[in-house]
Amino acid sequence: MNNKRKLLLFVTLVASAALLPAVNAGPETTLTGPVERYISIDNACAWPNLTVLPDGTIIAAIFNRPSHGQEAGSIEAWASQDGRFWEKRGVVAPHEPDTNRMHVAAGLAKNGDLVMLSTGFTNLQQPGQSKKLPFRDRVLPPWVCRSSDGGRTWTHTNPFPSPPEGFGPFFVFGDIKAGADG
Repeated sequence: MNNKRKLLLFVTLVASAALLPAVNAGPETTLTGPVERYISIDNACAWPNLTVLPDGTIIAAIFNRPSHGQEAGSIEAWASQDGRFWEKRGVVAPHEPDTNRMHVAAGLAKNGDLVMLSTGFTNLQQPGQSKKLPFRDRVLPPWVCRSSDGGRTWTHTNPFPSPPEGFGPFFVFGDIKAGADG
């Protein structure tokens, strides 16, 4: 997928909520021709990360709540064949009580498996700290999530290394690329 198309899909997913009040039934006509609007994934903040599977299916990893992490929520995988119509495939990183999994990095392993890393926040006040904004009390460590069936089912492991001494917690975001050695 070229960067222009990836950006268009990103804008479609992120802008959908902002366009909702302006959506009319059916296409509109403008000076440049007809315009079609689609709500790709309703009621989600999203922050999508797009990955194209070997068969051409587009997978969007999204945060499934309508706020930017100010409530409990999970990372979900949504699939599309054409970039216009989307279906939920599965829950990549389910949140635990009083937490969210909202940050995601995604890509393909050399064998074609989807691989995603996910971090987020807890809403549980940490000892010795004053209360912060909702769901900003502590960064959760990264989960490594893997799917061999196009995002329908996921396994979770936690072999991700801890940050070096003196560094803050890891935040994951962006694309995962397979190394030359797989």
